[in-house]
Amino acid sequence: MTVSIPASGTLVPAADVVPFIEDRSPRGIAAAVHRMIRAGSLAPGDRLPTVRELAVAINVSPATVSEAWQALGAVGAIQARGRAGTFVRDVAEPTRPTRYLGIGGAPTQDAAMDLSTGTPDPALLPALHEAVERFSAGATAWTSSYLDEPVLPALREHLEASWPFRPQRLTVLDGALDALSRVVDQVVGLGDRVVMESPGFPPLIDMLERAGAEIIAVPMDEQGIVPNDLTGALQAAPVAVFVQPRAQNPTGTSMTRLRSSQLAEVLAGSRAWVIEDDHCGDISIADDVSIGQFLPERCVHIRSYSKSHGP
Repeated sequence: MTVSIPASGTLVPAADVVPFIEDRSPRGIAAAVHRMIRAGSLAPGDRLPTVRELAVAINVSPATVSEAWQALGAVGAIQARGRAGTFVRDVAEPTRPTRYLGIGGAPTQDAAMDLSTGTPDPALLPALHEAVERFSAGATAWTSSYLDEPVLPALREHLEASWPFRPQRLTVLDGALDALSRVVDQVVGLGDRVVMESPGFPPLIDMLERAGAEIIAVPMDEQGIVPNDLTGALQAAPVAVFVQPRAQNPTGTSMTRLRSSQLAEVLAGSRAWVIEDDHCGDISIADDVSIGQFLPERCVHIRSYSKSHGP
């Protein structure tokens, strides 16, 4: 990973940051600045206002801004350079905790043995070339590359026959929570706004809070998320909308076909990803409906077989 900090960048006045700050808590300030970075309002190398300047501008204590700066530094979004100031970073993975950024680098000749990765010494590992050659030959040859299809052909045929829309890609993960975690890691960053059902799925709330997201709760009726309320929520430009189309946890509500088309019409004018968690899968007696029938290019549909096949 490459980190590039120009020697000098544009000085960002505190007055340019103030309009973006709606919540003056440390978390709110950090979220606002991170949204500015992701939106391109702050460019790599830009020098942020000092802690004291921003604190005066928004009428909070310097300690509050300092805590926000520490949170942004912890996710690699900014870098403090002493008296030179605090700068926006150009990092390939800005949401990755900084304490992990150095792991995996090649040790120098003078360095002691690096135990931080938990990786064994290659000299102590058994020779695997014969096993790999057997595995990569014949019927299993398709699994020999990360560029190959990640799903068994027979399984793909079965899934496509039962999927609510034709997916662009399929992959297999370790349950719905694993899938949600991976999607959140890829789509949601510090300060991003996301929409979810209210009441919502508690483990998803935990994931989103850990990611530093701002959750916009949208009420439900007997058919699912209420379209008019979703329209209002989209004014905040969320990056994703999370729904459970069948047997929603905790209400048990299942989205109707009519409601899925209404929600798709509302979402058509936004750029938000639609993340559908069909956690009950084949044990649900409700219709298998999906917003992906209307917006397949922006819908990630998760179907779990844990409840139907796991036991």
